[in-house]
Amino acid sequence: MQLDVSKISLSPSGIALDYTATEKGTIDNSQIGASFIEFRITDQNGKEITSHSGGGEGHFDNGVWNFSSTKSFDPISVDVQKLTITPYLMLPSGGGGVQIDKDGAETKIPFNKSSLKEVKFQQFTVEVPKQNK
Repeated sequence: MQLDVSKISLSPSGIALDYTATEKGTIDNSQIGASFIEFRITDQNGKEITSHSGGGEGHFDNGVWNFSSTKSFDPISVDVQKLTITPYLMLPSGGGGVQIDKDGAETKIPFNKSSLKEVKFQQFTVEVPKQNK
């Protein structure tokens, strides 16, 4: 699995974190770990910044699942100097889905947790630019 955080935007309305992730797989298995990526953000004092999730998009191309998303977080106070960002997988414990073919026929897709594997990502720290008060 490859994870790339391409942009972190800070504004008075909150934090936006843009990322892409890729993982080898098959078109028949959409239960790919990269589709369950989340992020934990804490400030220099260990205070967690609340996440509000965000939409995502995924597609399969040449044996690789490609995902992209923007995750949204609460605004930070002016005294925050550093943010530590920890990616992780929020793997489900159950579920499933339905696949609909071109003729409208539905096929149930059972949930198979054994196809999902825990991944340890490296956390990283970003410096927050000084804000004018």
